[in-house]
Amino acid sequence: MRIITDIFILLVAIEALLIMLMEIWGSNQQLAKAFDLELDYLKQPAARVAMSNQGLYNGFIGV
Repeated sequence: MRIITDIFILLVAIEALLIMLMEIWGSNQQLAKAFDLELDYLKQPAARVAMSNQGLYNGFIGV
């Protein structure tokens, strides 16, 4: 049972780290498609800062 738990924990951590990579370094088109956001919203500098902050949050969860 311990092995199954460890595998699920590892999968969630990898998912959080991949989301972090997308939120911090993804293009506006990728982010709009992945998170169902408007492209005009993502072109705003404040929105990109917010996505980067959310990416850091997901990175800390993954670690």
